[in-house]
Amino acid sequence: MADSMIMDVPAPASVAPSRSLKTTLARMVIPPPLLHVYRRVGLWRMVTMLFAIGWSSISVAFYLWRKRGFDAAWKFVSVKLFTPVGPGGAGVAWFFFGWFIRRYPLLYRFPRQLEMEITTRCSKRCIHCEHTYWPKESQVRKNLGYDEIVRVLEQFPTLRWASLVGEGDTFRHPDMMELVKYLRSRNIMNYMPEHMSDWTDETFKTVVEEDMDGIIVSFDAATAETYEKLKRGCGFEKVVANIKKLVEEKKKRNSPLPEITFIYIAMKDNIHEIPEFVDLVADIASRAEYGASSRIGVVRLLTFKQILDLQVDEIPKEIVELAQERARARDVFINFTGTNERELLPPPECCLAWMEPYIFMPGHISQCCSVFISNNRDFIREHAHGNVYEEDFKAIWNNKSYKTLRYLIGKKDAPIPMQCANCRVFDTLPREKKHGIIDTHTGEVMSLREFHDEHLGENMKWRYEDVDVNAFDYCEPHRYADQVARFGERACARGEVAPERCEEECEVSV
Repeated sequence: MADSMIMDVPAPASVAPSRSLKTTLARMVIPPPLLHVYRRVGLWRMVTMLFAIGWSSISVAFYLWRKRGFDAAWKFVSVKLFTPVGPGGAGVAWFFFGWFIRRYPLLYRFPRQLEMEITTRCSKRCIHCEHTYWPKESQVRKNLGYDEIVRVLEQFPTLRWASLVGEGDTFRHPDMMELVKYLRSRNIMNYMPEHMSDWTDETFKTVVEEDMDGIIVSFDAATAETYEKLKRGCGFEKVVANIKKLVEEKKKRNSPLPEITFIYIAMKDNIHEIPEFVDLVADIASRAEYGASSRIGVVRLLTFKQILDLQVDEIPKEIVELAQERARARDVFINFTGTNERELLPPPECCLAWMEPYIFMPGHISQCCSVFISNNRDFIREHAHGNVYEEDFKAIWNNKSYKTLRYLIGKKDAPIPMQCANCRVFDTLPREKKHGIIDTHTGEVMSLREFHDEHLGENMKWRYEDVDVNAFDYCEPHRYADQVARFGERACARGEVAPERCEEECEVSV
């Protein structure tokens, strides 16, 4: 952040232009996920962390080549090069070519990465998780069967990266270890967020033997008192012991995998413990033992109506600086990503998250995972692009709704796709005000007022509390209407949409 934004007095006028230019250049060169890291930790520390990640990735690639052959090594490297979103992906190529695929999104032929929710059962009651607040009728609680999951994964023949994660307790799924083995049999890179409270001896053995790529430990406190207040049902001491055991299992088998990283969700009740958490992580094991590119990711809380009292808009500067100081002293990488301040979010024209579909229970397709943790499942389900248990994913990928979203999201003079409206990762509000919101299934464009009053779920209306939505009862016509109308016709003509759905897709009689 520019110095003038945190000083008590305005910067001299002669200095302001250079700072503005610096910020503009940073936004042009640095991908959106790294902008918040750059703003918080600075360019040098960010480059140092990226270099360590790159060097570690090279050594892991050679390890996989020696143990599992060229295909395993190549898929690992290709994820680092070409997967722009998701843990473990670095998306190096998109530093240079991201502008091209944003401008011509339909040239991206088919996803090579996905997230899939395989269970909605969970025995925990974390106070910041939407699962804790689900009405009984809003989401079925079940495990998908092994064959159901594999049936979906096999619809992605060129899959390189997968995360079988959702709002359930994934590692308690009865087939989870068999799924880890399945993903390794296809050399699909597998990173999983996990609280690590309930691991068994079989879990430790399998994740190391099968070279699972990464575990992201969800660990939101530095003391047992705070941890068990936030993550009800999880045990602080048990998790610490399990992390140590996983490190020892890696040493015993002389394996760099899985890489162990940490995610810390910043809330009012735990931000004061961030510096102490750096010490805790360093006390458990060294960065080399976790994996050379291991790091702590401090992320903002994805807020919905029931947990507004937990939200913190900005972590105090003194806490950030103390955490960074301890991280440098203890050889720990820490980054701070995300913000709840709209003006600090990048514009939606920067988005590449649509390249990674999210399949949520039971089989509905969303364009990314950013819309989740919103306790807004009825809305997401209603506007899903399709269901993989009703038609093949390729047909869904090429249908009118999905193509419209990919085509419009990167165009600054186009309406915002309804599934992306009210995004908490990109600032969609300026386009919502000016160009409105488009129903990607029908092509209908509506004003911000109409979207807010008639379509948006109640649990997310708080995001517009500072906006006079009634003032935006009109949106400018957009110049992409004819192209959107043709998407359904072309998909039907190529046989990429089931015949019984052609009338709906094309909006013509077939």
